[in-house]
Amino acid sequence: MNDRPGQRHLFFFHRASGFVLLDALLAGVLLGIVALSAVALVDHALRVGRAAERLDRGREIAERTIRELEIVSFHGLPERFGAAVDDTTARLDTADGSAPSSWSGLAAELPEGRIIAHLEGLGPAAADRAFGAAVALRVTVVVSWREAARRRVVRLVTVRT
Repeated sequence: MNDRPGQRHLFFFHRASGFVLLDALLAGVLLGIVALSAVALVDHALRVGRAAERLDRGREIAERTIRELEIVSFHGLPERFGAAVDDTTARLDTADGSAPSSWSGLAAELPEGRIIAHLEGLGPAAADRAFGAAVALRVTVVVSWREAARRRVVRLVTVRT
C-alpha cells in the first residue's frame, strides 16, 4: 500500500468530484420535476380562473336577461315571446333568431354562447295553463356556452304573478 499524501489526496479528490457530479445531476432532475409541477399548477390555475370568469359572465348575462323580462308587464310577457293567448308555453332563442338582437350580442361574449328563455303559463297548483287564463308565469332563462369538450349552463327561474 502506497501512502503518499499526493496520491491519497488525488484519489479522494476524484471520488469526491464524482459524488458531487451525481449530486448535481440528481438535484437537476429534482429541480426539473419541481419546475414542471409548478408550471402545470400555474397552467391549471389559469384555466380554472378563465372558467370562473366565463361562469360569472354567464350568470351576469342570465340576470340581465331576467331583469329585462321583469320590466315587461305580466300581460305583455306572452306578447313579448310572440305567443298567442291560448298557448301554454313560448320560447325565445338566440340560435333560431327568435330572441331580441341584443341577446345575440350578449351570447357572443361567450364561446358558442346561446340564450334561451322559456315562458310557461301556470294555474292553481302550478298546473300548465294557457297564458290568457294563467295566474302566474314562470320565466326560465338558460345561458349556455362551450368550455373545452362540454357545455356549461347557467339557469335562472322566476315566477311572475
